Amino acid sequence: MNWSFSRPELSRGSLAIAQVASGSALAKGLGIAAIPILSRIYSPESFGVFSVILGLSATAIVLATLRLELAIPMCVTEPEYQQVTRTALLSSFTVGAVLVPIVWILCVPFGQTWALGLLPWLYLLGPLVVVTSWFLILSSALIRERDYKGVAKRDIASSLGSIVGQIALNPLLANAGGLILGQMLGRTGSIWAMQRRLRIPMRGIASYRQSWRSLKAYRIYPIYYVPAGLMNSLGGQLPVLLSALWFGPEIAGFVGMSVLLVAAPAALVSASVEQVLRGELAQGQRDGARNGRRIWLRSFRGLLPLASLIFLGCVFVAPWIFPIVLGANWEQAGSFARAMAPSLATGFLATPLRAPLIVQGHARRNLAIDAARVVSTGGFGAIAYALSGSPTQVVAAMSIGLATNYLATLAISWRCVR
Repeated sequence: MNWSFSRPELSRGSLAIAQVASGSALAKGLGIAAIPILSRIYSPESFGVFSVILGLSATAIVLATLRLELAIPMCVTEPEYQQVTRTALLSSFTVGAVLVPIVWILCVPFGQTWALGLLPWLYLLGPLVVVTSWFLILSSALIRERDYKGVAKRDIASSLGSIVGQIALNPLLANAGGLILGQMLGRTGSIWAMQRRLRIPMRGIASYRQSWRSLKAYRIYPIYYVPAGLMNSLGGQLPVLLSALWFGPEIAGFVGMSVLLVAAPAALVSASVEQVLRGELAQGQRDGARNGRRIWLRSFRGLLPLASLIFLGCVFVAPWIFPIVLGANWEQAGSFARAMAPSLATGFLATPLRAPLIVQGHARRNLAIDAARVVSTGGFGAIAYALSGSPTQVVAAMSIGLATNYLATLAISWRCVR
């Protein structure tokens, strides 16, 4: 009798998630391994300035890209795909260049009072926006080409380059400047590698007429997803930004470190799942398949155990392990990680699983959700601050506001997916 055994084959979507998640895990493993070093050579105040500038750049990036990175996977023809990509790159460069004089004009008369102690590193906001925007745009191009192995390599190159840059720059810049410039070096190396892999022709990057044609064809993204993205980014960054405004850069550093140590590794896995989910939903929509709910539910079941671990880890483990890992200067960071537990866990679920709202054209609902996030986060925090709450209590209130919105996002996304 002839016995034959075959290894079960993974579906393309499962294989893609495995490729991207493995690269993300390795990249964040490198990042986590470097945190005990970085936390001992950079102060909480330096991390606070770094976190605030990253938060401001995350909001500016939405305007810089015009959210065309979301349109790239939806392009049907190759010329259309290349033109939309070039238009997004040009828009990002333009916004980043304009930010340089804007920041200078605002900082000269108002100085440190307006800048919340961020000077002189706030002047790097424009270049940081350009580098990060190009990183996101070219990442979407890899998704459009379903080059998930390239996405995994991108994560590793960016993480390793940032770590090496931040450590190497510390003898010269033992402050927020070393952290910011180091991150920019890592992203720049990834951009170079992705552009070589994609080989998008950059000659005649985008004429006015061609850019206008691209914007007109995909106008839903600048019109609806830019405001939604601004609201989404601002809502997610409010705990750090408001902590800096109300309590100073050091408290913002504690909040930012809790996000870096807990949310960033989780968010990279979550973002990797989102990229694959978005690609598979977009492919299914182009093919006329109606398998969105099955894909969404499979992703939810895979993410839920990890979200539970994030919540339990923040509540029970973070307060005692943070001082051991980060050093004595970071003892307060553990209490802020506990305060952020509800939003970190629910955000890990909601961020990738809101993909149907983008892919399947629910732009108005997406905008309403993001606007509600800003209101709930800022509102809960402002009430706690007005009641003379401690920094930990105010951050916990903002976390509850964020978590409430994330749960509503999951419910609405499930109703919308097809």
